Amino acid sequence: MTYCYKTQYHPYCPVDWNNLTSIQNCWLGDTAVPLPDINTQDPTVASTYGSWINNLVQEYGIDGLRIDGAPISPVSLLHLMRRFP
Repeated sequence: MTYCYKTQYHPYCPVDWNNLTSIQNCWLGDTAVPLPDINTQDPTVASTYGSWINNLVQEYGIDGLRIDGAPISPVSLLHLMRRFP
C-alpha cells in the first residue's frame, strides 16, 4: 500500500490527546520526527484498506485481525472492516 497524493494524508497538526478529532486526524511524532497520518476518510484510502483486508481473509483464511491503530481510527473505517467475514 502506497499513498502518493497529499490528499491521502491529513495536514500536519500536533495531537491534542484531550480531543477525539485531533487524536484521529493529527500526526503522531513531531516536526523533527513526523509520523504522517493517513486520511482514512479518503475513499481511495478506505477502499485500499478494505481490499487489503479482504485479500488477507481470502488468501490466508484468517478469522481475526489486530488493528493497533483502532483507538485513533475513525469509526467509519472500523465499520468498513467489519464487513469482511
